[in-house]
Amino acid sequence: EQISEDMRNALNAFLYRTGEASDKFMVVYASNQPEQFDGAISDRIDEMVEFSLPNEQERLRMIVHYMDKLLSAKTNAQTITIEGITEDLVLGVADKTEGFSGREINKLAVAWQAAAYGHSPPVFNEELMMEVLDIHTANKAIKKSWTVEEHRAHRAIAPAAAAAANASDEEAGFLPGGGGGPSLSPA
Repeated sequence: EQISEDMRNALNAFLYRTGEASDKFMVVYASNQPEQFDGAISDRIDEMVEFSLPNEQERLRMIVHYMDKLLSAKTNAQTITIEGITEDLVLGVADKTEGFSGREINKLAVAWQAAAYGHSPPVFNEELMMEVLDIHTANKAIKKSWTVEEHRAHRAIAPAAAAAANASDEEAGFLPGGGGGPSLSPA
């Protein structure tokens, strides 16, 4: 995989500075895709702590927290009227958000708030809650498909692109070993 010269320089500087153990500093990495770390970076990781996605109970607590913070709280903005939001409904939302990260749950609640303020007067009800949830669930599925497609495309295209580049070079007369191509030497 090709990386830019600036990225390669930064990586080399980092590797140079972290080549030996030190008690002077600590580096903390955070990634949703640790498999993309350069092998030399992975080799420098001494301890790993996994933060898994929230379970149903944790999602429920986050949903309630963000609803209180963004929908129920009295702010300078107009008050949002909450209608027909039951405990069972919120439990169902916690179930339907399986696979959501804490950030995605926060963004969902922000979208609920924005949708509520889209009504005059601002109102948040079951229909709006489920409509926004459905949109976020669909968007999450689309984003996941991008990642899967990107991974498949990279695996399929990289060898094909290299073969095509070699074929183009040969067609242009640039043969491996320097033979047969245009010469930059003085005649």
